[in-house]
Amino acid sequence: FDAAGMGALRTKALALTEHALALLDALDAALSGAERGASSLFDVITPRDGTARGAQISVRVRPEADGTDRAALMQRELASAHGIECDYRRPHVLRIGLCPLYVSFADVHAFVHALGECL
Repeated sequence: FDAAGMGALRTKALALTEHALALLDALDAALSGAERGASSLFDVITPRDGTARGAQISVRVRPEADGTDRAALMQRELASAHGIECDYRRPHVLRIGLCPLYVSFADVHAFVHALGECL
């Protein structure tokens, strides 16, 4: 931690979250394109402004038609099938931490890919 320095860690945290946002936007576009006229299956609720967010991304997942909280189910599937740990917050929110000390850009890509599979 001391060797990395706060400035470098903040810079990487911003880069990781920007990368995640771009990949999530692309996933949303791909999923929306696959279901013409369908509303998004998820919304990113983390601020887009880098000065207003930390090193995490929160995604609100649309519930099933019967009201089942898909985010709660997805949290378990992400962990068991993909080895990805994320937080679940009621209602309908998944939160992924992007700690710049040990999370890589490949980890971000793996999360978004796994999220797409779960959706």
